[in-house]
Amino acid sequence: SPSGKDKTSVVFSVPHKAGSLYNALRVFESEGVNLTMIESRPTKQMPWEYIFFVDCQGHEQDENVGRALDGLRQMALFVRVLGSYPEAD
Repeated sequence: SPSGKDKTSVVFSVPHKAGSLYNALRVFESEGVNLTMIESRPTKQMPWEYIFFVDCQGHEQDENVGRALDGLRQMALFVRVLGSYPEAD
């Protein structure tokens, strides 16, 4: 359950075309959700395709984080929330 000072970790993939990553990250900005980490790893299926790991401030049950995740799901090939947990001090 939300603690009031949480972090959420998400992994996702977007289509390999211009602007896909920008549009995916923009949903967080539009909801006022701060990203604290972004990392990319190549997929093993196709050359030049990547999966992205992001950490954001807030709990997946927070309204703005939930809306950002819903927006991401609409444009991503896949989205998996790895979890929400209290942010370290």
